[in-house]
Amino acid sequence: MKDLIQIMAVFAVILTIIPTIVFLRPNESASKPAFSEKEKIAVYFTESGKTENFTLEEYMIGSVLAQMPADFEEEALKAQAVLAHTYICRRQLSESQSPTPALKGALISDDSTLYQSFFTLKAAKEYYGNDYEKAYKKVKSAVKSVENEILTYDGEPIIVAFHAASSGHTQSAKNAWGEDIPYLLSVDSSADKDLAATECTQTLTAKEFQDKLLDRFPDINFTPLANADSWLKTKTDGIGYVTNLTVCGYDIQPNTFC
Repeated sequence: MKDLIQIMAVFAVILTIIPTIVFLRPNESASKPAFSEKEKIAVYFTESGKTENFTLEEYMIGSVLAQMPADFEEEALKAQAVLAHTYICRRQLSESQSPTPALKGALISDDSTLYQSFFTLKAAKEYYGNDYEKAYKKVKSAVKSVENEILTYDGEPIIVAFHAASSGHTQSAKNAWGEDIPYLLSVDSSADKDLAATECTQTLTAKEFQDKLLDRFPDINFTPLANADSWLKTKTDGIGYVTNLTVCGYDIQPNTFC
C-alpha cells in the first residue's frame, strides 16, 4: 500500500480565460463598439462597492501598468495596450447583450480573478514607488501610439484569452472550452517550459487526498485504502494535457480545477 500520493500539478492552464466570458451567437449583433472621447469606462470596485469612471486612455494606461512591467520593450507595451483596448471593447459588447448583475452597470470590476487587471493612478503609484513617473510616461507614450487600434475577427472585437504560462503548447478553444473559435488554435509555446510557474508538486497522504476530493465530489465511491495507488487514472492528448481524469471510476473534467 502506498500511504502517500504525489500529485504533479502542471499548471498549463493555457487560455485560462475569465469565467464570465460571453460567446456571441450567429443571431447576435456583431457591430464593433467604440469609445468616444466623452464616453467613460465604468469599473466597479468590490471593496468600496462604488463604481468609478475612466477615459479610454486612462483605462488603457492603468491596464498596461497592472499587467506588464513598464521596463519591457516599447513594442511589447504597445501590444499589451492593443489587447487592453480590445478586451474592454469586447466587454462593452458582452455587457450590452447580457449585463452582469454583480457589476452594477460597470464593464469590469477590480477582481483580477474574473477580469483583466487594472491599476488606478493611486494603485500604480503604490506599486511602482519611486519609478512611477518614469513608468507612467513610458506606458502613456505606448498607449498614445496605438490608442485607436483593436484586434477584430469578422468585424467584432476578439476574445482576448490570456494565461500566465503553459507547459510548452497551448490548447485550442475547442479542446479547452468545447467552443470552436477559429482564431484560438493550439500553438507552440515552448519558451514557457523554462518558467518556474508552470509546475508545482504537492504531496498528500491518501486520507488527505480522499478528503479533499470528497469535499468537491461527494459521489466518489473510494475503494479500500489498500488500493490507494490505483485510485487515480488519467488520459492525455498528444501534447501532454490531461483529457480524462477518473477517480475510482468517477469521471472528473480536468478543467473543473481551473
